[in-house]
Amino acid sequence: MGFGRCLGNYTVTEAKPWGIMDGSKLIVDRIFEMILIQTDSLEAAIMPFRKVQHIPREENTVTNSIAKMICDRKPGLRLFKDSLLRV
Repeated sequence: MGFGRCLGNYTVTEAKPWGIMDGSKLIVDRIFEMILIQTDSLEAAIMPFRKVQHIPREENTVTNSIAKMICDRKPGLRLFKDSLLRV
């Protein structure tokens, strides 16, 4: 499952924690047992989660694709099924 939200004008450092918080809320709502958060922001990775994995920006093509798709849409949280995440 993937998700995205158009926040408007924020810095990357401000936006990354928003994404992790949105994802955390989705995880809690669905009662997943295993949580892996992948991010290219070391600042966001410092947040207290079970496991956070740093992914270099150039290797994070799925996130970049979702971000580009979301910013063309109106504000609000969007969910994506696994099949839409394959880039």
